[in-house]
Amino acid sequence: MSAPETVRFIFGIHNHQPVGNFPEIFEKATDRAYDPLLAAFTRHPDVRAAIHYSGCLLEWMEANRPKHLDGLRLLASRGQIEFLSGGFYEPILPQIPAADRVGQIRLLTRYIKDAFGVEARGMWLAERVWEPSLPSDMARAGIDYTLLDDYHFLSALDEDPVGGYYVTEDSGNPIALFPISEALRYLIPFKEPEETIRFLFERRGLGEVVVMMDDGEKYGLWPDTYEWVHEGGWLERFFTALERAQGEGWLKTTTFAEASSELRPRGRVYLPPNSYFEMTEWALPPGRRLRFEETARRLREKGEWAPMRPFMKGGFFRSYLARYSEARRSVARGRALSTRLDPIDGSAAREGRPSAARRHLWRAQCNCAYWHGLFGGLYLPHLRRGIQDSLALGTAALWDVSPEASGVRARISRVDDLDEAEIEVDTEKMSLLIHPSAGGALSVCDFTRRPLPLGCTLTRRYEAYHDEALRASRAASGAAPAAEADAVSGGINIHERTPSVPRDLPRHLIADTAERLSLVERFLPKGTTPAELMAVEVADLAMCDARATAAIRRDGGAAVVGLSRRIRLRNPEAEATEFGFELLKEIRCRSGREGFTAAFRAARSAEPGDAPGILFAVELNLAFVESATRAVGVGPGDPRTVSEAWSSEEVSRCRFVETHRRFQIVFRLSPQGSLWHHPVRTISRCEAGFELIYQGSAVIFVWPLSALAGEGITLDLDVEDHGSAAAIVR
Repeated sequence: MSAPETVRFIFGIHNHQPVGNFPEIFEKATDRAYDPLLAAFTRHPDVRAAIHYSGCLLEWMEANRPKHLDGLRLLASRGQIEFLSGGFYEPILPQIPAADRVGQIRLLTRYIKDAFGVEARGMWLAERVWEPSLPSDMARAGIDYTLLDDYHFLSALDEDPVGGYYVTEDSGNPIALFPISEALRYLIPFKEPEETIRFLFERRGLGEVVVMMDDGEKYGLWPDTYEWVHEGGWLERFFTALERAQGEGWLKTTTFAEASSELRPRGRVYLPPNSYFEMTEWALPPGRRLRFEETARRLREKGEWAPMRPFMKGGFFRSYLARYSEARRSVARGRALSTRLDPIDGSAAREGRPSAARRHLWRAQCNCAYWHGLFGGLYLPHLRRGIQDSLALGTAALWDVSPEASGVRARISRVDDLDEAEIEVDTEKMSLLIHPSAGGALSVCDFTRRPLPLGCTLTRRYEAYHDEALRASRAASGAAPAAEADAVSGGINIHERTPSVPRDLPRHLIADTAERLSLVERFLPKGTTPAELMAVEVADLAMCDARATAAIRRDGGAAVVGLSRRIRLRNPEAEATEFGFELLKEIRCRSGREGFTAAFRAARSAEPGDAPGILFAVELNLAFVESATRAVGVGPGDPRTVSEAWSSEEVSRCRFVETHRRFQIVFRLSPQGSLWHHPVRTISRCEAGFELIYQGSAVIFVWPLSALAGEGITLDLDVEDHGSAAAIVR
């Protein structure tokens, strides 16, 4: 037992790179953060710590940096580090099914035992997203304790929660909770080590255990941190200071396992749903967030922040699923896939032994592309693609073990919108999700064998930081780099950096008026341009509910989804007049085909009137890699880039060729029409500042409204291999 005047300090590191991240980011993070941290622990064997690596990162290291894992085995063998388990692919546990929660934790616990020869009794909770039902799942997974921020405890305790640990339970299943010190999260590594030592010294004599555990990327990967932490010697000074304090007898670096064995819990707590303070701020809707930030700023200026902090409650993590339909849809699709897999591998999955299809699903549950705060998260296309690729591969693997004899499966399901049913269409090669409530628009267009999630785009939305972005844009020319100013004062803080700003930021601060889906019918005034659509400067002429009636039928080896809705239009050439007709839409998917046919026509009993001032358009929003994509067969200027807005007339066949994933989309139109294109870009917040990001392309086929009469319009979409870059010019 430690003497009463000793303070126990648990220094924890959480290392993670998300599914879908670029290989060069894994490499950079390892070179600039993970390897130097490991080397520092090796040089300082008396500094003990707790470490968590996500399974995503461990899998990459196993394949690419096995020597790093050898170094971890050495530290584990001499008892210097405690490994923490957690959800293998770093999911937000409350938003995935309970069986997947337990299975993912057990998978990582087993990996730690097999790879490093130690038992993991505790776990890291991704983004510290807590809900009161979690103790039951943790207990079933063999977990004794986890970590939450001190902010979680403020509504449940009068005392300062930092300094011990507490016990909670759900349905009689207990779990121990260790509070993480927010004060230390902001001191380490952003301030000189002496400030941390002073903080710990002031807590000696209380028999306490003080916890600081946070992202390992802040020790070299975050902006300016490599220069400060490693080249500037912060880490070496910090570990040396810890060793000196231990030599003086008042500090003991320890582990969660040791602390929970030596100390009794302070008491019992029941905590409401919560996360760390910044996450609750980011989870608020934009207007509320601005008011919340302003209130917090005024309280700090008045010196009233500390007493009011327990009562400052931000948003709830699940609110992201209401704000971002793209995130909600992925959660819903994952939940549906999990349910369909349960009869196949449910028991094994709960033991942490997933089938190939379940492992793809678990990869798709990686949290980073489901939310957005200081880091890009959901706004980063490659992270969303990583999620969608995994869902596509899991769907394909499920098809392999549970195929449909006809080769195509179509069903009405409540997958995404629990109020309005959707229509799922699956073949062995593709998946569509059709929304009758949105006129039969597609939200999911996955080619599962490639995998290729063409619908993995993002709607442009107003965010709370857009006002800050505009102010930063105006001030950018005279701003001094924050890192230089911080270096003079002897520290850095990513939360206080002057953000970088794209040069043409103001013209890209656009919010869409509707979600970016595909096979969306548009009724536009003649003379509309792609640039006007890009800037949302044109109002649709339709004055009707988008909801359609739908029916599914079989036609040989094809599934056909028929939709109809009554269209009411205002005539731009005669403002006081309006007219209506019934629009019929048919989506045909054939077994074995990587593509579909969409047909549009007016019902013969209600054809559109003579309205030369109205254009009928079909819009698709498609996820390309910007630098690797060209449009071919679009007339003068061919091939065209997807980086600009443009239009082309008299198109009957065209291709979008992407050399990155080596595919081409072939469109065939009957009758021929015009093709309009514009890129969709967003402004988002990241650790370095504000980013302008290409999220995909709006591809819009346009005809005069009269083309809907008679046989109507047919649009074919097929995905093919392109073979080589030469396909761009063929």
